[in-house]
Amino acid sequence: MESIPARETIKRLKVAKISLFTPTTLQQILNNQNYNTIHKTLMRLESQELIIRLGKGKYRLSDSTVSSFTVGNFLLQPSYISLETALNLYGILSQFPYISTSITPLKSRKVNTQGIDYEYVHVDKSLFWGYIKTDDYLIANPEKAIIDTLYLASKGLRGANYNEWDLERINKPRLISYAQKVRYNPFQKLFAKLLLI
Repeated sequence: MESIPARETIKRLKVAKISLFTPTTLQQILNNQNYNTIHKTLMRLESQELIIRLGKGKYRLSDSTVSSFTVGNFLLQPSYISLETALNLYGILSQFPYISTSITPLKSRKVNTQGIDYEYVHVDKSLFWGYIKTDDYLIANPEKAIIDTLYLASKGLRGANYNEWDLERINKPRLISYAQKVRYNPFQKLFAKLLLI
């Protein structure tokens, strides 16, 4: 198949409002099913610095402005921003995390791209809920970020300095309702301590 010029490829991605993409996305945009052509197109775009390779099969337009949260969701799907990152964003945790933390039902992993560290922490599929779409990324709502953090702390996988948290703006009925969905005794004991502060 005939290759499409680099500028035309970029134009098509921009018209479709796509800043982050995979080879499959590019195939759809270019109406091209030939893998070799797509691979060569990606290599050409990367060598001309029109795109940036974020990881295996994950790309970003060089001149696009995409939030690190959006990139975090894109690098590993499904995932949503949670834990320290969400707690800080909501003003619950005052300390600024140096790693963008997310929850996933997939295997835990760490990724570094463009100087940003992303951490994906595994939870069972039954706990993969309580997130919302904000702008163009998925993030735990404040109460679920607390539940995620306490759950992982109760398993000994993470610390939770809940004495330092600002819980003033938390929807306590929702928090309690969420906690009741977690059927794990060590979590329930830790959650009971949180309610006492």
